[in-house]
Amino acid sequence: EPLPAPREGYTGASPQRPGFNLVGGFPTLHLPLVFYVFLNFVNLGSAGFLYLFGFRPYRQHSSALQGLTYWHRPAEPREARARAGRGRGGGSGGRGGDDGKLAPCIFIPGIGLGMTTYYTLIRSVLLERRGGDLFLVEMPHVNMKSPWHEGWGQAMAQDKFQACVRNMLVERGHTEGARPVIVAHSYGNFMCRWLMRENPFVSVQGAVMLDPLTFLTVWPEISQNIAQPMELPQDLLANRALIRKVILREPGIARCFNRHAVWSEAIMWDEDFGDLAPDARLAALFGRDDAYYDARKSYEYLHRAPAVPQARVWLHLGPGGHGGFLLDPDSLGLVARMVAYASGEGARDRRRATSNAFRPKSKKL
Repeated sequence: EPLPAPREGYTGASPQRPGFNLVGGFPTLHLPLVFYVFLNFVNLGSAGFLYLFGFRPYRQHSSALQGLTYWHRPAEPREARARAGRGRGGGSGGRGGDDGKLAPCIFIPGIGLGMTTYYTLIRSVLLERRGGDLFLVEMPHVNMKSPWHEGWGQAMAQDKFQACVRNMLVERGHTEGARPVIVAHSYGNFMCRWLMRENPFVSVQGAVMLDPLTFLTVWPEISQNIAQPMELPQDLLANRALIRKVILREPGIARCFNRHAVWSEAIMWDEDFGDLAPDARLAALFGRDDAYYDARKSYEYLHRAPAVPQARVWLHLGPGGHGGFLLDPDSLGLVARMVAYASGEGARDRRRATSNAFRPKSKKL
């Protein structure tokens, strides 16, 4: 069919082609087979550590598009928690039931090597929740997986992911109405957003969004930041070189980013908070030096947006760049308190919540 005549004021823009064409060429990095063999050994080593932490692996389906692969660590009995130390890891409080169990917690990683880069978060923060089940969800389309992996470079459909999370909870002994707490980092906040959206499968009790790409960010802005030329040695020391030049150019991740990441379904505006349950809480941690999006802009937006329920939202703009909290003990401590807050077990630290990192500029008279 012939194309319709352009409207008045048409600028001549044409549909985008596949690939990082918004900012010009962004060639993928075709890695040798030996790299993926080495990566499989890295993943095996990672699995060994998770076993030591008490996790066990499960797979819902052989296809990554039909089911989840996840790690599960069951809640410890109250007696074991008491022996481990009173008050640590959730104690006997929380809103998890008469036996003192806490709400299940689900962690969704960001783009990279999977759980390998999150040991500090898992060990220092998530394992403190001894009184609740802990799930670590593997997302093959955001992890560097071998090209023969089924579902390589493709994201699971939104409604399918929601149903699989519900099934995951039921498989491990939770009731249909179990309300998990979601902890997500970076691109993992896309899937966190899907779970926060009102749906017939699962309702979240709260969420902790670390370096979220979902607030007031658009794909062209992020792609432009990714394609910026390298500045040495600053980018090398801040690990931006590794992410820009290797991880994001790996064919499977690049394929998902360009063709299978539905950004319009992941962005969250202030009116979208109406999708949350009336008692659900949200905590968001931003790094002011984030190289991939303007964290200050997102932080300011959430402070000013009229439909954001400020009484149920904890925002913090801290030091460091993307993922910098993973190597900062103070930031990890803050994340632990945010998890307790999102779970309904702790009050917001108002001194830290009203961070000095954001102060509206006064107008000159």
